[in-house]
Amino acid sequence: MPLLFNSTFKNFRTYVKWAFGLGFLLVGIFVAMPISFFGGLPFAICGLIIIPTTWKWIENQFSLNLSREKKFFTVIGLFFLGAVLTSAEQVDSEPKIKEQKSVDYYNLPQEEKDRLNHIDVQQAEQVAKESATDRHELVEKQFSVYDGSHRGLEKYIKKNMNDPDSYEHVETRFTDVGDYILVVTKFRGANAFGAKVINTVTAKVDFNGNVLEIISQD
Repeated sequence: MPLLFNSTFKNFRTYVKWAFGLGFLLVGIFVAMPISFFGGLPFAICGLIIIPTTWKWIENQFSLNLSREKKFFTVIGLFFLGAVLTSAEQVDSEPKIKEQKSVDYYNLPQEEKDRLNHIDVQQAEQVAKESATDRHELVEKQFSVYDGSHRGLEKYIKKNMNDPDSYEHVETRFTDVGDYILVVTKFRGANAFGAKVINTVTAKVDFNGNVLEIISQD
């Protein structure tokens, strides 16, 4: 009975060594080494020491004869060495992560937040200036440099007059409403009796100079 117990206990201890040894080996190769090669190496060596078959090979190759206590403390030391080296590598990589664009804004120091906000404001102002410049140029191109008349609206008015040749531009005013331009044109033209009268047309115009709608005609 004692012999059977000793044999069973020995087999169980062997299974435990294989389980822990393979566990350390896998952790070292697939978990720790991707973070730090030198941090994963001690874990892998721990596994090789604990696995009975590989430890016998190491003993034969390097003529080692460690007692159970020395072997135990060697494994413990390698374990802590691997943990320290892996943790140190993770700490060193944190500043690199913070430099990436996908930073956690709410965890940044206030000075860094202020700097980023200042950059955002500058960029927004630059975009607004460029947008306003482009919009202003689109509007200006629609009006005659000679007399300030709106080319599109003037063409529309002449097309609908009794006598297009009698058209005389007086003045044009406009307002950029946002979605469209509100243009008010005052002009002289012959009516159905041939008499020249002053008329005013108010129209909505798009940013390509096309008349969208005639709001009023006086």
